Amino acid sequence: FTVNPFAGTASNTTSTTAICENTTKALSATPAGGTWSVVSGGGSISGTTYTPADVASDTSVTVRYTVAANGSCAATTSDVTFTVNPFAGTANNTTTTTAICENTTKALSATPAGGSWSVVSGGGSISGTTYTPADVASDTSVTVRYTVAANGSCAATTSDVTFTVNPFAGTANNTTTTTAICENTTKALSATPAGGTWSVVSGGGSISGTTYTPADVASDTSVTVRYTVAANGSCAATTSDVTFTVNPTSIGGSIAGSTTVCTGTNNTVLTLSGHTGNVISWESSLDNFATVTTIANTTNTLTANNLTATTSYRAIVQSGVCTALNSAEATVTVNPLPSFSISNATASEGTNAVFNIDLSTTTCNDVEITITTSNGTAGALDYTTVNTTVTIPAGSTNVTVNVPTTVDAISEPSETFAIAATVTSGNTTNSTANGTGTITDNNGVPTVTLSGTTTIVENAAGTATITATLSTATTTDTVVSLGFAGTASAGDYAASNTTITIPAGQL
Repeated sequence: FTVNPFAGTASNTTSTTAICENTTKALSATPAGGTWSVVSGGGSISGTTYTPADVASDTSVTVRYTVAANGSCAATTSDVTFTVNPFAGTANNTTTTTAICENTTKALSATPAGGSWSVVSGGGSISGTTYTPADVASDTSVTVRYTVAANGSCAATTSDVTFTVNPFAGTANNTTTTTAICENTTKALSATPAGGTWSVVSGGGSISGTTYTPADVASDTSVTVRYTVAANGSCAATTSDVTFTVNPTSIGGSIAGSTTVCTGTNNTVLTLSGHTGNVISWESSLDNFATVTTIANTTNTLTANNLTATTSYRAIVQSGVCTALNSAEATVTVNPLPSFSISNATASEGTNAVFNIDLSTTTCNDVEITITTSNGTAGALDYTTVNTTVTIPAGSTNVTVNVPTTVDAISEPSETFAIAATVTSGNTTNSTANGTGTITDNNGVPTVTLSGTTTIVENAAGTATITATLSTATTTDTVVSLGFAGTASAGDYAASNTTITIPAGQL
């Protein structure tokens, strides 16, 4: 018979240590010359290397070493079982390396899913897939790590990404007040954080340090100032605006309507123009504003009624928050009630006695005056009596009244008559006035002419008659005193009278 050689009993000496899905296992057995096969658990064997199949969970794998039969020598096998652990994947941190600002976050990304995040250096924290920086004072390098955890024999894998965190200077906060300012003042600017810059967005003006100075404005002007915290790396610039109003400087303007009126019933409209701002009130004064009366009127016009004394007016004008100013003054001059008078008049016979009726000042209304005459030493034959009404027109101060006188052939002294004036319409301080008219004689002083017998025979009886004759009659007796002279002596004649009386009204 034949004795077949025995190759040996199969002894699989492969380790039972678990392997990771992404690795291989070296197989070993004795005696040499056997063959390998996968009994269960999948995978493949090439030579003495086992390569696992993809597994979703820990998988038990059995590999067999077989020494083949030889004749009557039966085949022998030897199995080894080990575990193949599933491999979660190699960590791949796909987070961007772009710098971020301290006040922002960074979205983290990696594969495969299911790993964990950690901060390797640079500070900050991670929640889920969001990285939040720590406060930094300067540009800071931050490294974040993605770890796929170990699983059995599958070692953990990690993947790091490094980026920069730029410090954030702070969000601009313009705390400047919105209170309006006057064109001739400045505004203090304030903001946080420190270190930003100021600019004028609109409305004009300039900024020096933290002081805003307005431009010249003609009307209320809206001004916007901006505070900017500059960009730093990935930290964008931030701005903060505040808007306020600049009021133009108050200008008082001038008032049209100054005039002169009569006391009592009057009406004057005063109009303000050329001003900047709003009228907050008017003022009046009787003493050049040493004392003042406030008038509650906020319009550009004021009506002054029924004044009895000269009054000055002004408007108070204020532009926004600017200092209020007075306008130029306007004055309504009030003429007081006039007094009236009538003059005396002197006229030669045959001419008019002219009487002046005068007002002490003009008046706004006509003044009507009734004129009447009455006898004095002059009678109805000496002048024409007057009973009439005259008018002094508004704005005038004088009117004349003529009283005709009568010419006669009588020498006489000056004669007088009375004239009375009475106000019947219009306002004056006195209602009556009186004057005197004087009529002067136009005949002159009369002359006396003597006539009569011129010759008488001496020693013959006879009378020499002497007649005295006036050149004009007089209103009184005229006494002519006679005086005698010549070569005749007192014994030659005898005078019957030494005076001759010429009766009034005779020549």
